[in-house]
Amino acid sequence: MIRYTANAPKPIVPRVLKPGDYPFRILDASEERSKSGNDMIKLKMMVGHDRESEIGVFDYLVFGGSCDWKIDSFLECVGLHPGEGQNLDISGTDMIGLEGTVKLKIEEYLGKDSNKVSAYLYDEDKPKTAPVKVRPPQEADPDRIPF
Repeated sequence: MIRYTANAPKPIVPRVLKPGDYPFRILDASEERSKSGNDMIKLKMMVGHDRESEIGVFDYLVFGGSCDWKIDSFLECVGLHPGEGQNLDISGTDMIGLEGTVKLKIEEYLGKDSNKVSAYLYDEDKPKTAPVKVRPPQEADPDRIPF
């Protein structure tokens, strides 16, 4: 049995980053349908300059024409853009661990300020390289002793 002395509950105050450019990494990406019925990939990413200041941000890549600019910018940002006119099969699970740079803005959502992606950034002059994919750090198992 564990003994715990309860404290007064404290409301969670969501952190909001100032508008600007920040590194991001994709934690999760799921294939879904948008409200209008279009194919969509919901991205869950960590955004910030270091682990202490980073925050979780959601973004949505909606397929169907009007948001192609965002999809192309995302693909270029993470090094997956195949070139103009080339076809690409996209899977949400293939996006997990990808990194890049995003421009954030602040918008009001449900009466509170929150960060929203305004653009995925990439260097137009930079030569194409393979995408950077990083695995999230694994939690240490306190019951496993490495010897």
